[in-house]
Amino acid sequence: MTLAGWTEVAAGFGFAVMIVALHESWRAFWLKQWPYGNHDTRRQLVIFAGSIVYGALGSAAYAAFFGLIVYNFGFNLSLVIDQTFTAILIPIAISGISESFGFRSAYVDERLAREEAGRAAAEARYDALKNRLAPHFLFNSLGALAQTAVERPQAVESFVRSLSDIYRYVLQTEGRERVSLEEDWKAASAFLDVQAQRRPGTFTVSVDIPEAYRDRALIPMSLLTLVENALKHNVATRSAPLDFDIKAGPEGMTVSNPVRPVLSVESSGIGLSNLGSRFRLAGAGSVAIAQTETVFSVTLPWLPEPTA
Repeated sequence: MTLAGWTEVAAGFGFAVMIVALHESWRAFWLKQWPYGNHDTRRQLVIFAGSIVYGALGSAAYAAFFGLIVYNFGFNLSLVIDQTFTAILIPIAISGISESFGFRSAYVDERLAREEAGRAAAEARYDALKNRLAPHFLFNSLGALAQTAVERPQAVESFVRSLSDIYRYVLQTEGRERVSLEEDWKAASAFLDVQAQRRPGTFTVSVDIPEAYRDRALIPMSLLTLVENALKHNVATRSAPLDFDIKAGPEGMTVSNPVRPVLSVESSGIGLSNLGSRFRLAGAGSVAIAQTETVFSVTLPWLPEPTA
């Protein structure tokens, strides 16, 4: 290959490097001004226009170098036009590849940010819901204690001792996201014992908890919340006791009771709404609520097993 040939190869390579360098610096400048997701179409049009300008100027310089210096035949406009087409295609191709990778990277970063924000929001909602339940139960318990002190003062000491057992459970499960059915049923059973002292003979409990389900997981205080709500919002007397039916099965833990609404009691909806939100946030699905004219039933789904 002649010296002129090697000069042409070197000049062509240098020409391509120059065009790409100018194009990428132009693209970097506008990408800084308009990042991904901000004026994307405008940025691409500006980059495309810059590619045309750089291509034309670079091609003119290329033609002048060879026409005036290397071959000494003057400035060749047809060479400028041919090289301009090549000079435009090179940066556009590089820009397309760069933009594709850039958009992909921006999409992944945005998706990770959304997932992280979603997890943070879910954790915040979960903590808020969890922290609302104990004060809600405490408020109702103090009301029950006050009523017991008026109606049956001799039962106050026993009532307080049983209530302390329940709050020991509340403190022990503070910060925990799951408990076994065995643990939660003991707390609910203690609560029913408290209510039996306060309102003897006003309710009965039928329990069917097979051994196979006792280690399944629930949200802390969930069973206690259901029985507490049922007693609060339904009429229960010695002549017409409220019959609880508590069963564990493949779908979860079901608590059923007759529908006998206490008209004077207004429901805040905190208990069931709280449980429903917490079970969903824990990935267990929805709390199933079924009601007929005579029976109200709630099924708490089992929490999924923790992944390793």
